[in-house]
Amino acid sequence: MAIISGDVIRVTAKLSRGVDDIQNVYHVELTGATPPTDAAFMTQIATTLDTAYAFISASMWTGISYDSVEAYNMTQDYWIGEVAWPVQTTGGDPAGTLPAQCSPLCLFLTAVLGSLGRKFLPAFSLSRIDSDGSISATGLGVMLSFVNAILAGYTSGSYSFSFGNYRAATADFIAYVSATVRDLYATQRRRYVGVGS
Repeated sequence: MAIISGDVIRVTAKLSRGVDDIQNVYHVELTGATPPTDAAFMTQIATTLDTAYAFISASMWTGISYDSVEAYNMTQDYWIGEVAWPVQTTGGDPAGTLPAQCSPLCLFLTAVLGSLGRKFLPAFSLSRIDSDGSISATGLGVMLSFVNAILAGYTSGSYSFSFGNYRAATADFIAYVSATVRDLYATQRRRYVGVGS
């Protein structure tokens, strides 16, 4: 099959911490007169995510590994493919890490009331904690760079894609229009040590 303009694609950024999976799931809507082949899309989405995660990678604990990027076409209901991260391999800070449940949280806002995107990022190292337990200024800075890269999406002369929320029941795509970051670590209760592939 082939991607066409207007397709919504679910993209899973896969990382791991030992045997534990860490996954960030995104939805993108692709538009343009000349959509890419499946293979070309996989290359571009992996590169786009790699660029965004490069901003936070040096703040992540070295025990976190980048595994793969996977995509599924929600509109046409087919698996597109899975590729390795182009550049990123592991986090860059060996200074130890917070518990698995504690994450930097980025909030993505839309123009639709009640539609909010939440991305719990992989654990930062202990060097990104201020004395009061909040995220350091350096940590906040890289988070802002990360959300700006996601908001930028991708644009070329032939096609583009933007990130947003997807409502499966109505097949509605709701694009992100802005973002904010919190200076407090958030708890993602679904992350448990010893659970994963």
